Amino acid sequence: MDPDQGTVSSMVDMIGSALVIRSQYRPRYRFVEDLKGNHVFAVTPSADGAYEYLIAGAWSEGAVLQTWEAFQRYVLTTAREYESPVRARVVADERHD
Repeated sequence: MDPDQGTVSSMVDMIGSALVIRSQYRPRYRFVEDLKGNHVFAVTPSADGAYEYLIAGAWSEGAVLQTWEAFQRYVLTTAREYESPVRARVVADERHD
């Protein structure tokens, strides 16, 4: 069911999508009423005009993430990882002859 229109547009149990934007770009949700309504995010790009985002999608007929609960867990976990990725740094190179 389309929550904005109240119409059924497919015959599957679940179709989901998610947009994740890193906090450094200061994402702000906005609803724009044009064209029967649009859900958008305003971002503050870097000095060169770039920004990064992650899009995730799932549906009940897919191979994985077939429920809202599974998709929500995936998106929340992935968003935390995307916001704070693991970083590694080599501090010394030890060699034995």
